[in-house]
Formats: sequence, structure tokens, C-alpha cells
Amino acid sequence: MRGWLVAAFIALVATSAFAQGNSTFNGRVVDNSDAVLPGVTITVTNKATGVVRTTVTNENGQWALPGLEPGAYEVKSDLPGFQASARDNVNLLVSATLTVDFKLSVAGVNETLTVTGEAPLIEATQSKMAATIQTTELQNLPMVTRTITGMLELLPGAAPAASLHRTKDQTGTVSYGGSSGGNVAEWVDGADNRDNHYSGPLMSYTTESLEQFQLSTNQFSAADGRTSGASVTMVTKSGTNQFHGTLFGYERDRKLIAKDYYTAQASATKSPFSRQQYGGSLGGPFVHNKMFFFGAIEQQSQTVGTFVPQALFSQLDLLVPQLAAGHLPPGTIYPQHPSDLTVKSGLRMYSGKVNDQINNKQSVFARFAGQNETRPAVTWATRNDDGQPDNMTLTIWSAVAQHSYVLGNKGLNQITGQMNQWNYLADVVDQLTGKHYTRDFPTVENLAPQLVFPSVTTNSGNDGGSKSFRRVYEIKDDLSLLEGNHQLKMGVNYNYDWHLGLLNSNQMFAGLTFFDDPSVIVSNSNGKYPQGFQTPGILKDWTQGNGGAHNGQGYFANTLTNAQQWSTWFQDDWRANPRLTMNLGVRYDLDVNLMDEVDQPQNATRQILAAIGDSHGGLPKTPRKNISPRVGFAYDLNGNGQHVLRGGAGIYFDQLNTAMAAGDITSQNHRPLNGLADLQNSTYGVGDLANFVLVRDPLPPAPSAPDKLPLQSVGQWIDPNLVEPRTYQYHLGYAHTLAANTTVSVDYTLSLGRHELRSLNVNPTLNGVRRLAPALVAGGYPANQFAAVNVLSSINRSKYDALTLLFQRRMPRATLQAHYTFAHAYAFGGSTGNRSGAPAPEVWNQPFAATEWGPTGNDERHRVVATGVFDLPLGFQLSPVVQIASARPYNLTTGVDTNRDGTTNDHYIDPLTGVETSFNSARGDRTFVFDTRATKYFGLGSADRKIGIFVEAFNITNTANFGAAYGGNARAATFRTPTGFIPSIGYPRQVQLGMRFLF
Repeated sequence: MRGWLVAAFIALVATSAFAQGNSTFNGRVVDNSDAVLPGVTITVTNKATGVVRTTVTNENGQWALPGLEPGAYEVKSDLPGFQASARDNVNLLVSATLTVDFKLSVAGVNETLTVTGEAPLIEATQSKMAATIQTTELQNLPMVTRTITGMLELLPGAAPAASLHRTKDQTGTVSYGGSSGGNVAEWVDGADNRDNHYSGPLMSYTTESLEQFQLSTNQFSAADGRTSGASVTMVTKSGTNQFHGTLFGYERDRKLIAKDYYTAQASATKSPFSRQQYGGSLGGPFVHNKMFFFGAIEQQSQTVGTFVPQALFSQLDLLVPQLAAGHLPPGTIYPQHPSDLTVKSGLRMYSGKVNDQINNKQSVFARFAGQNETRPAVTWATRNDDGQPDNMTLTIWSAVAQHSYVLGNKGLNQITGQMNQWNYLADVVDQLTGKHYTRDFPTVENLAPQLVFPSVTTNSGNDGGSKSFRRVYEIKDDLSLLEGNHQLKMGVNYNYDWHLGLLNSNQMFAGLTFFDDPSVIVSNSNGKYPQGFQTPGILKDWTQGNGGAHNGQGYFANTLTNAQQWSTWFQDDWRANPRLTMNLGVRYDLDVNLMDEVDQPQNATRQILAAIGDSHGGLPKTPRKNISPRVGFAYDLNGNGQHVLRGGAGIYFDQLNTAMAAGDITSQNHRPLNGLADLQNSTYGVGDLANFVLVRDPLPPAPSAPDKLPLQSVGQWIDPNLVEPRTYQYHLGYAHTLAANTTVSVDYTLSLGRHELRSLNVNPTLNGVRRLAPALVAGGYPANQFAAVNVLSSINRSKYDALTLLFQRRMPRATLQAHYTFAHAYAFGGSTGNRSGAPAPEVWNQPFAATEWGPTGNDERHRVVATGVFDLPLGFQLSPVVQIASARPYNLTTGVDTNRDGTTNDHYIDPLTGVETSFNSARGDRTFVFDTRATKYFGLGSADRKIGIFVEAFNITNTANFGAAYGGNARAATFRTPTGFIPSIGYPRQVQLGMRFLF
């Protein structure tokens, strides 16, 4: 099967290198009496490439030209006996449908009536809620990291979010509707850019290669991808009839950066920092008006030092003499743990593209893009000693080809093929010995245990590293037709996911968790540690997985699977009358073996559950009912596209991902097993480790049996009734053109999440006995076969509603976009759009308790964003960005197992009221970020050749934007105090110098 797909893809690339486009012009032609005019020739000419598309109006006077590249166009209408009419410099945006109607007069003079720059800014026939970033913003807005994510965060419905995974730090993660950021479908040049393992986008593209992109957060069409959150459509640049290019460079170092909050509090010197970004692009014609090329490359080199807050450094430093005195196991603390950690990383992104307009019916393009990244200590956090850093290398590339064929005056067919490849290594290295555990596995012996305290941790976090080499083969066909008043779009998409998943050294090193911080244990400040670290029963928890390297033997946890994804859609944009357009669509999606259904019968946890007759021991079925209808309307109130009322409703399905529960579910489907053993104390000296004395007693042995789960293992399984998450979306909005090039819109969105993911521990401790223990004993298993048994279920619910006001003004020398969003994002367990689902409830069988309902981690009640690019006299340009948001929530916990159920997720009890707090009940700090760029352009003898020298200033007010980075563990020294910064924009004031040469 895989070989056939490879051959098909190669054949597609060999026969076509197609010119892409997903934007559409449509319209209606009438005479002065409003009678429809069939047979009118419509000619659309791309101003940059000279490529021409023509069509003829049908019997209803309707016309449509889909599959166009974004850019500036001339749109002309011509019918013998009537005066020709044209619209010039019509700006067609990515994934947009612009309606250009003509009213023709009987010919009086032999000339064309041309109107310049009065194209509609509102999509008068579309109900979706969308916003666009264009080339002007991409090139000129200040970006602290020059990533797509930094731009997406500026659009309505989006906000910064913590990275979904270490591999997403450069790709970026954006929250949509208060989600964790995994529920997004991203399309680049018509091809899928979604990561089916970790969720979110697969790879990043240099902004130098992008023409523009659109974010649609509600009411997008059936063709725009499968997601319950948002759809992002991006188009890379193509060459034109003129040779054009760029060279750019950015420089920033610590001399240009203010002290962050924690460095200033400690009166410490600034951590090292140096960042250089440089690259360029070149595009032009191979053959005038026919064949074009474009390429771009960008290199980022960065040295970053991160200051460790004094409170955390002191906690770690207390462990060093304890290790020297023999009170801690060897290797459990790095004596040279840093007060600030300096790491060097590199990133290269590149893209190349060729377009060919074969004839007036056929066009082709081919595009190849890639991302190469190296980053040491990728999982390090300031609360860790950096004893066993995880050093990452990541290589991704995507090859896309597309063929477009014009079907006379009826429509267009586009075939797209893609192959992408992901090669990833997370290599854990021991700082004391210099040995590479993952790279050289299994020749290096298991590394020293990790120590986990409420405030700080040591070593690698039980993480022995991982690696992955996977591919996706995609074939997609889109057919667009105009039938009477119906603009139809239908298509199919097929993905073959080869080796989806990874090989993982999951928790191969022992993990030792303590109830209290080192300062409490060493000083015995609470009276619980008379013998310090040698007090019996000091451990709260011990965990370790099997498969770890020993005597040259070992095995990775295997989560690899081969999956298939099928999609089909039908969309009808029916212009019921000149003012009303109905957007009617339906989509069907089917994933085969995406959750490793073939191997699910061998899941070790499931087999035991089935043997003891537990209701969770059944097998889930592949979801086959993912039919998602959508209905929308756009009503042009006065018939000229100036006032448009829009709205609709629909069902939007999301997909599951193989990294759910960190891949532990699918790893238990395979042999040898990577089972996790777990011993716990419910409180000091009570439980499985009641008499254990650190150092005096040997650590519990690591599980060794490769074909069965160890005792006290953590079970991982899927609810037999699992279905795919979805949202029920409702939308009503109004858009108004205030003046030429100026629009304002207001939109209300309601999104109800249903069947969302949540993990349930079905084996809690009840009255001192694990719930499943009696059934296990009756079935011939040990009572302590399991510690927790986590069952991933699709029971969760969420709600997001938002009112958004958007103002846009686009003029030749000024661009301004501003929006305000008033929103609520709530969910049980305080999480939505997360590949692993919401965390387990405090009480195992009460997932819908009142205290479980709370705001999501990215909930912001108010959010204001304003951006602008202003060309000033004498070659100056000013580009400001302002972001203001209200405080985000964070969760408060007791830090101990208050209800004695074997887990420590117990909600905090307010000491003033004695009332248990609900999920994410605390709020952090509000956000204010003001960035700007000031540029001076110098002409170099030609209007097309100039050099810009600029200064970028970020967080000019030097606001400490903590976001929700506060300590929520009541037993930690950092309780209710800031511990970090809001993701993506939590930087101190800094200045960046840059240069951009355009020719």
C-alpha cells in the first residue's frame, strides 16, 4: 500500500508542478433595467504575473472564477452592444470569496469604463468569521521571534498559549476560543499541515516565504478542514514577471534587553542573550507571463541564558550538601546546578516554489519547504537542576504539487499531492558522565533517579528521551462548479500516515516524589522530619517503567502505527437572490487505525479489565458517524456590499491523536511492554512506602517482565464508548463598510463542546482499598496489580461565547486593524482542545461536580489588540502593536491527598470560608504589551530598490506579564506567587536592530 502511494505521488509531481490558489471571484451581471445578462465575457488578470483567466456568465447572469492566487487583479466584463466595464487593482485575499457585480450600459462610446480601487472589502456572500494577515503586516510589524504564531495571536479569536510540545516551540501554539491550541486545521498551499501525533501545526514556515494567511474561527465551510476550533489557510509566495528579492538581518543581545522581573528582584546580573536572524528571498520569471520561481531561506542563531529565581535556586542548593553527606542517592542532584542556564540553539527554514501556466486551461506548481532545528536542554525549566538535559534535533520537510484544470465556463478542478517527513531525536545526556542515553540506547546504563519536590525537581523528569521518523502521503481533489445560482465545491482527501507515533524511553529512570520542599525537610520546620531525609515514610510516591537499559539490553516503548484518514465534503453557496446567499455544506471524516485499533485487543490494561468483568474492558469502535452539516447565510442589506448581515450554525468534528495520554495507551498495545510501576503514601508514613528509608533501603526494583504489567502499574486504556470530540457552533454578525477601504464588524459566537476528552481514574483508593482490588483478587490477579487506572473518555463538555468588534482600514500608505473581544471559555476540568483531555476529576465518579466546572487556562475575559503600518514622509515608517488582556486563571490544590483516594489533585480549601474552590478559581495578572518598529527607507536609484534600517522595541513599558504563571500548590513555597511569564509575549523590554534590502 505504502509503495503504491509513493509511486502515485512521484507520478503526480513528475507530471505537474501546479499553480495554486484557493481564492475566488464571483458576481452577477445585469443591464440598466436589472435584467440578467448571460454570455458576458469576464476577464480576470493578475497584475503581478500577467496570468489571465476568463469565463462567461450563465443563464442567470452569474459567473465565478475559483482557484485564484491572492493578489491584485483587474476584473473586466465585456458583451457586444454594451459598454465594457472594469475594476482595477482589486485586492483578492487568501481563501476569500469576493463578489464583483457589474451593471452594463448600452454602448455609446467605444471605451471601457474603469473604476480603480473600489473593490469590496467585505465578503458579501460568505457567513464565516475570518481575519487576514497580508504581506504588508508580515514584512513590517515587529515580531520578537518572526514566527507565524506571533501574527496569528494578533487576530480575533486567537491568543498566546503554552507550547503543545517541545517540538512546537518554534512552530508555535495559539489558543482558539480559550483552548489549549490543538484543535486547529492548518493548510499551506492547499495541503495539510496538521500534526496527527502531538496535534497543532506540523512545521513552521519562514514568514519571508508567505504571501498572506487567513484565520477563520467560526462558520468556515465544509471544505476548510476538519477541526472543532479554527482553520488557518496560508499561501506561499510565487514569482512574478519582475525579478524581486530581499535580504534581511536582525540583531539583539543582552545589552539591548532590560532585566526581567526575577533578575531585578534578586539584584542579579542579566543572563546572557544573543540572537541573530538573517536570510533572503528571490523570485522572478523563467518565462514571461508563463513560468515563475520563488525561494526564501531564513537562519536563526540564538544564545539564551535563563535566570533561576533565588527561591528555587536555594531549594536546589540545599540538596548539594545532603548528597555529599550521603543522605541522597548518588547522582540525584547536579552539584553545579546553574543560577542561570545558557543554551545555544539554531533554526533554519526554507522554501522553494515553481509555477507554470501551461495554457489558458491548465496551470501547475511544485513547492518544497523545510525546517531544521537544534536545541539543547529543551525540557529544562527554572525549577530543575539541569542534571540530565534533553537535547533535541528536528528535521521536517514538505513537498507539494498541484494541478489546476479549467472546466470551460463551468468551473475548476484541482488535484493536490503532498509528502511530508518528520525526523526527531530527543537525546537525554547525563551532565556528570557526558553519556548520551537515548542516542546510544541501550549501551548506556539507566541514569540516576529524579527527585520531585513541590517547588523544584532534579534530573530528567523520568524522561529517557524519544525518537520518531514518520511520513504522511496525501492526495486531494477539489472540484468547483457554477450551476445556475449555485456555486458548488466538492472534494475528497486521503492521508496515509506511516509510522505515526514514536519510540519512547518513558519513565525508565526512577522518580521519587516528596511531600514537602527541601527547606522543610532539612529544617524539620513542620516537625515531620526528625531524621531529615532518612525519616521513614518520607516518600510520597515512587514510579519507574520497565525497558530501561541494563547490561546492554533494553527496549523503547513503541507507539508506532500506520493510519489512514479519509475526508469528503460538499459546499453549496447558493445565491438565492441578489442580496441573499446561503452557505450550505456537509462534511464526512473517517480515521482508520489512528488510535491503533488493530492492536487494541492486546492492550495489557484492557486484557485485565476484560478478564475481571469490568465495564471498561470492552473494545472501542472506529467512529464512523462523523457527519458535520453546516448552514450559513449572508444578507446584503442594501445590495451594494456595504451592509452585510451574516450568521449560521454547524457541527464541527475534531480528530483524536496518537499522543493522547503521552502515548502510554498505544504503548501498552505492543510487546515488549513499557509498563509503569507506582508505589504511594497517602500521607507521611502511611501507605506502600510507610517504612521506606531513603539511602538505607534500596529503591524498589524496576519492572522487568516484558510481556506483562508490573505490580502497582499505572493502567492506561480507552473508554469502549469513545467517540470523537465536536463543537456545536452558532454565529451571528454584521459587517459595514464605513468608507472607502474602511470596515467595521461585530460578531457573536457560541461554541458548545461535547464529547471532549477527559481522563478518569477508575481505580481510586476508597476507604483504604483500591476500587478494583476485590475484582482483581476474584479474577486471580494480585490486589495490587494496579495503582491508578486511567481511562480516556469522551464525556467532557465546554462552552465558549464571545462578542468581537473588528475595525480595519487599508490604504496605500496606511494599514490599521484593531479588535476587542469579550469572551468566556469554560470547561469541566478547565481544559478544552487538549490532545490528552482534561485532567481527572477530584472525585473519580463525579466529573460534572460543580467544583469541576471552571475557566480554561487560556480564558481571557477582555482582549484588545491593535496593529498598524504607517508610511510617513521622508521615507519613515512606523509599525506599532498593542495587546491588552485581562488576567488568566490558574488552579489551586492542597498539595496532599486530602480525600485519600491515591491522587493529589484535591481542590484547595479557602481557609477564610472553609469552602472548596472550583477548578481554575484563582486569577493571575493582566497583560499589557506595547511593541513598535520604526524604519527609515533609503532609495537606491529605483522605486523597486531600497534599503530599510529599523529599530524594534518590545514591551516598551517593561511590564512583568506573568499571565497565569503562578504557583497553585498550597504546600509549595511559591504558592500564589508568580513563577514565570505568559507564553510567547512574556518578555522584558528589549530592543532589536535590523536591516531589510528590497530589490
